[in-house]
Amino acid sequence: MAPMEVKLRVGSNEPFVLEVDDEETVEALAVLVISLKPELGEQDLPRLVHKGRVLKHEQVVKDLGIQSSEFVVVVPAKGPEAEAPAAPAAPAPAAPAAPAAAAAVPGASPEVVQNLCSMGFERAKVEQALAAAFNNAERAVEYLFNGIPATAAGMAPAPAGATGHWAEATLGTQLVTKSGLQSTATALAGAKVVALYFSAHWCPPCRGFTPQLAAAVAGNRFPQLAVVFVSSDRSESDFQSYYGEMPWLALPFGSPQKETLGVTYQVRGIPSLIILDGSTGRLISSDGRTDVANCRFDMESCLQTWGVAPAPAPPPAPKEDPGPPKKALPPAMAIDEEKAQAALARVLEEEWEVQEAFFKTGIKVPSRMVGTLYYVEEVKYKAEKALIAAKFNGLSLKTAKFDAQKDVKKPGFYEKNPTGKVPFLETPYGCISNSNAVARYVARCRADTGLCGDSFLEETDVDQWLDFGYEVETPLMTWLYPVLGLMENQPAAASAAQEDVKKALAAMETHLAQSAFLAAEKVTLADIVLVCILKEGFLRLFDPAFRKPFPKLCQWFQKCCSMSQFKTVLGELQLCEKMQGPSAVAGGLGLSPADFAGQKAPKKAKETKEEPKKAEPKEAKKAEPKKEAKKAEPKAEPKAQPAAGGASDAEVKAAGDAVRALKEKLKADGLSGKQVNTHPEVLKLVEQLNALKSGAAAPAAPAAAPKAATVSEADVKAAGDAVRALKEKLKAEGLSGKQINEHAEVKQLVEKLNSLKSSLA
Repeated sequence: MAPMEVKLRVGSNEPFVLEVDDEETVEALAVLVISLKPELGEQDLPRLVHKGRVLKHEQVVKDLGIQSSEFVVVVPAKGPEAEAPAAPAAPAPAAPAAPAAAAAVPGASPEVVQNLCSMGFERAKVEQALAAAFNNAERAVEYLFNGIPATAAGMAPAPAGATGHWAEATLGTQLVTKSGLQSTATALAGAKVVALYFSAHWCPPCRGFTPQLAAAVAGNRFPQLAVVFVSSDRSESDFQSYYGEMPWLALPFGSPQKETLGVTYQVRGIPSLIILDGSTGRLISSDGRTDVANCRFDMESCLQTWGVAPAPAPPPAPKEDPGPPKKALPPAMAIDEEKAQAALARVLEEEWEVQEAFFKTGIKVPSRMVGTLYYVEEVKYKAEKALIAAKFNGLSLKTAKFDAQKDVKKPGFYEKNPTGKVPFLETPYGCISNSNAVARYVARCRADTGLCGDSFLEETDVDQWLDFGYEVETPLMTWLYPVLGLMENQPAAASAAQEDVKKALAAMETHLAQSAFLAAEKVTLADIVLVCILKEGFLRLFDPAFRKPFPKLCQWFQKCCSMSQFKTVLGELQLCEKMQGPSAVAGGLGLSPADFAGQKAPKKAKETKEEPKKAEPKEAKKAEPKKEAKKAEPKAEPKAQPAAGGASDAEVKAAGDAVRALKEKLKADGLSGKQVNTHPEVLKLVEQLNALKSGAAAPAAPAAAPKAATVSEADVKAAGDAVRALKEKLKAEGLSGKQINEHAEVKQLVEKLNSLKSSLA
């Protein structure tokens, strides 16, 4: 036996909870009830009703299937003085109206009617009780046993008999409008959707949601939609004050329908928005608040979500007579843009209460321009995060392509942007670099949209997903960049990256199976950043077979991309049908063809200045290339004298490894392919590599000896970088520290490094 809590309710009183062993019978539960509620009568046990069924005394409690959110109705065996109120409901004229009312109230269930009839009641009385109870089975049982109260009996059948409009049976005969009381049928005429808005003046979330909803429906732009305020205010003065802020209809304060509506549509809290079909009263959505938030308060999108076509455009208004020309006004005063932006920044840092008062004044901010966003075309996804956030916030970002070859060399670039990272945002207050930092800045320019979260916990979730983005981005770009031709393809690294991407996507799939979005019930910066990171993957790599294990992830991605704010920036996206393979990288050094061609000219000019007669050995080389190479080989054998005989293969390899290691480091720092290739240190190492290659190809050149004899700090650094690069590579292949240190190539490079250090000393 295990203890079980059962929630019970007597009449319209507040529910109370009893603890009973789950092996006990219904009869034992009834005895326990009258021991606590002696006013129910101690001679006969009360009837217990659950979901419209009278429970039998021999039934066991655990077999009843009572959920924690449900309650059992307690009906006294005899209802002394209770039958009297039922008399007004009995006259003949009211009886025919009951079926009509039952049919008019949405949600009538034949099964519930049959269950109540099987309890021994006449069908007409059952229908009448259900109509009065708005199809709430538990309340209908109370009415059947105790009689229908005069108020309920008078309200339920009368409206349907009057006009036949379902809403008069559900909401009552009259609604409050801005011009006074009006019949329900007239007030809702022409509405294809009726939204019941459960709210209250004292509720903080309601105070935040109401102004946004009011702004969304203001101006009578949506005649297909009628919003009805169902108040939970504690006094009529609070109701009047709160309703004064609303542009829609309202249920009269204190209306008995308020409690019935809450039970009928299972309203668990406020604010809540129940969406009904305006023609039939059919329930369309029990969570209209989430629907509105998901559509970002775009009521046209909401109406389409609820199955209502947009209203036809109104005919153009007739042109009015302009009348006599008005007297010219004096020219407007010049606006100090810097001061205006500073004032706006101060307001944006305040609490919402201060911001609300500021924006209600109707003051127009002279410029919604946030700044200029510089980006590199090859990694534009990093800039798209901020551009989409700006669309959600109604802000403007000027964009400018960044030329990594030219712009990085412009005077003052590093003074303006010390980190040198791109994208970066240039604002009146300075530059902001790092793509996530830029996106956060744009998202926080407006506090009321909640892109960074509407609460402390939501803000934490957003930050958590932004950090998680790196776990997706790093392996995805390792896989994607060779496909785009931005770096050399390494099959082992690409294969490992694919597995890491799958693990990250699996984590997102698990979360999205329980939630429509990543960090809240609406789009936040977390969704924006992850969509931008994954975009190229969905377009080039994630074919149908790869996407199959992630249905919720794909649904989320497509849902976000279908929103206008995403579409404006990303355009129409087509998911990948065939996984793309790697592309060739020009020169094998991660350069694009344009970059590679652009670097040759200055090197040739430099060689011409230093050695104007260098063309002659080249002609000799062309005359007999194979013989020269063969003759050079035996002279290059003794590697103990690299200065006299040119650079060894190990030196060339070490320099090449140093170039690759530096490039990988710069890419990890967020630089694009062009930025990496034009970086001063990379150019210096590439020049050294080419010099070593020239020395290795022509060991007999007499001028090579003095150059090779000089060892610079750059040579030592290059050799050290080569050692580190090789060790990292071997570590990635699974070798232990001891195995790496004893590896033949590592030993050879370390020996070379020590030799260079000795020469430098």
